Amino acid sequence: MIKAVIFDLDNTLVDFMLMKRQAIDAAINAMRDAGLKLSTEEIRKSIDEIYNERGMEFQKVFDELMYREFSKVTTRFFLPVSSRIGVHARLLSFRTPT
Repeated sequence: MIKAVIFDLDNTLVDFMLMKRQAIDAAINAMRDAGLKLSTEEIRKSIDEIYNERGMEFQKVFDELMYREFSKVTTRFFLPVSSRIGVHARLLSFRTPT
């Protein structure tokens, strides 16, 4: 027997924008650790510009970042990013709203 149903409208139970910013910060740190020679501020500015142009739901923001910086999409920086974001996402899934 179902006793309760819980659903989340955007930003009702979980602060989506906070989680998205934390995931982006983790990705920036991982890309820099993997050798990307841009400052954190430069990367964040580029990502923000891409989201402003393409919308916050744009799924290929990191591909676009690589294309803008290197005129091609390079996956050299992506493996460490995907590993770190996976761990970060799992940690966030256990976070309870305050």
